[in-house]
Amino acid sequence: MASGLRGPKLAAKLKDRKEDAKELTPEEADKLKTKLDALSEQYRARREKLMEKRQELVAKGQKKVLVAKERHEKRQEKLASSSAAVTEKSGQVELRLREIDSKLATATGEEKTRLEIEKKRLEALGQRLDKAAEKLDKAEDKLEKKEEKAEDKLDKKVEKLDKREEKLEQRQDKKEAKIEAKAEKAEAKKDKAAPAPQ
Repeated sequence: MASGLRGPKLAAKLKDRKEDAKELTPEEADKLKTKLDALSEQYRARREKLMEKRQELVAKGQKKVLVAKERHEKRQEKLASSSAAVTEKSGQVELRLREIDSKLATATGEEKTRLEIEKKRLEALGQRLDKAAEKLDKAEDKLEKKEEKAEDKLDKKVEKLDKREEKLEQRQDKKEAKIEAKAEKAEAKKDKAAPAPQ
């Protein structure tokens, strides 16, 4: 995937790698396993550092931040201005159509045909504006859904981190209790083994 392969090409590459893995000698397999283990340890350590940093920031009271918040706000402003422009233009078209309807009643001949053509043009423009308004509404809804989804995702990650932290604390407590219990047993055995003073 890192090389940019997709679909059948990626599948073929994976198949070749699996065949190559079957042909590995035991030394090469051990070498590869140690390399993968080292990478795994490195990634695990990185994830732990990130988790500690997040917990530290949350403990300091830092707020959750949406990724690309500025871009999101710019997009919202652009959509709001676009929908305002469409609404204004639509209002102008409606007003002009009313004027034409009132003039059509009294118009005759060439003026009447000109007004009818203008009316058809404005009706078509009104339909295009209505479609544009619907499209903007859909874009706004989609943007809101994305924002909600991002917030939900962020909340879930924070909850997951909190649960993980609780589990780690519980494990640590269990280990400490187990060590204390072993120490107490060892001390009790020592006391039993030692002869009573006379």
